[in-house]
Amino acid sequence: MGHLISMFVRIYNKLFGFYREFSPAQRQAYWLLILASAFDGVTQGILLLQETIAKRALAASDLDIALIGLIANATMILAAAVGILFNQRRKKWLLMAGLFLGRLIFLASALITSSRIFLLFLFCYHALFAVQTPVLNSFFKVHIGSKRGQAFAVSRMALMALSIVSSLTAGRVLDLSPRIYPWLLSAVAVTGTVTYIIFIYLDSLVDYGSQPELSLRSRWDDFRAMLANRNFMMFETVFMTYGLAFMILVPVVPLMLLNVLRLSFFQMAQASGLYAQLFIMLSLPLAGLVYDRINIWKLWNWSLLMLVGYPGLMAAAYYTRQVGLAYGGYVFYSLGVTGVMILWNLGSLKFAGDGDTLLYQGFHVALTGVRGLVGPLIGYWLISVFGFPAAFAASALLFTTAGSMSLSCYHKQKKGLSCHLSDFPLVYAFRKN
Repeated sequence: MGHLISMFVRIYNKLFGFYREFSPAQRQAYWLLILASAFDGVTQGILLLQETIAKRALAASDLDIALIGLIANATMILAAAVGILFNQRRKKWLLMAGLFLGRLIFLASALITSSRIFLLFLFCYHALFAVQTPVLNSFFKVHIGSKRGQAFAVSRMALMALSIVSSLTAGRVLDLSPRIYPWLLSAVAVTGTVTYIIFIYLDSLVDYGSQPELSLRSRWDDFRAMLANRNFMMFETVFMTYGLAFMILVPVVPLMLLNVLRLSFFQMAQASGLYAQLFIMLSLPLAGLVYDRINIWKLWNWSLLMLVGYPGLMAAAYYTRQVGLAYGGYVFYSLGVTGVMILWNLGSLKFAGDGDTLLYQGFHVALTGVRGLVGPLIGYWLISVFGFPAAFAASALLFTTAGSMSLSCYHKQKKGLSCHLSDFPLVYAFRKN
């Protein structure tokens, strides 16, 4: 028994012992980030049902569902403005805009009487969430430092735990009375306010005054230097390929679950809330530890291997009409996205090194918006013209392609070589011609 307790103590120290190394200021920032994430989890948990609310309560069309996926992801293009306009400057007014236009606007949820009005509210939410993301991620480097991977993982666990609880609760309530959706959406204003007040406070602690103001020429030089970072651009190429595979499924999976399998509010909450996030939440501390210690490409390889099962099992659910297979697809999604989530939020910071992390983050998140603009439309077109199986096959092929690129880069780095796009045969042939 004593040996077992000792083993658990060692595991705990491995995963969470980093906290003892924090200074008082780091500890304060750490707990504030966890609190902000927990309240943001309630917000995100309710809005995990955005497609279901649109379809079941507001009679949204299939095109409206596709547009929700497009809005949620294409608005991330706006993140590029953060890196350009708010570099080394206080983010107070940007965060205030996020608070009032992205969160408090939901106090007027009684006005949401059609799917198109709902789309307008969702645009405000997601557009301000996009510019929030690089600011939040920069807090982990500024306030936490070298253990940011593990600190981010714990804060994300808090977000997901509350997201699962709130989505399941919202799903059960909406099954009892779908017309109560405006009251649930109004809760977003309350929880979002707490999150943003903490963000504004954390931003106020950053010493921007000690950093010199950069000229437009200097910012342009930094941007060119970032584009010349071959390893970073290869990292983004793999992300674009993976991301397109994922974005194709953004409208496809909800439409299959709602139109083909006929899932209820609570079943949708189980799928997108519980099964899609449970394994991410449980394995995040390990992923955070891995991020701080392991080769980035190795983490990519494991993640992409798992993600191939996501469209695979969704296709099986379509053919067999078995809800359990769809839940299984979300389990593979959950296992694969664990590593991807760490890489998406913090990976670009490693490539930035001592450079402008906000510039790298803004560029990285903006590219998410680019593929978010294209992917959902491709997914909607594929199911409209060829059917659901074609969309699942296209997604699986792109996941496999991203995995092969990541595996190649991993082997190159083991040999001490850099990895960049021109190494791949098709790109080399194109450049040669």
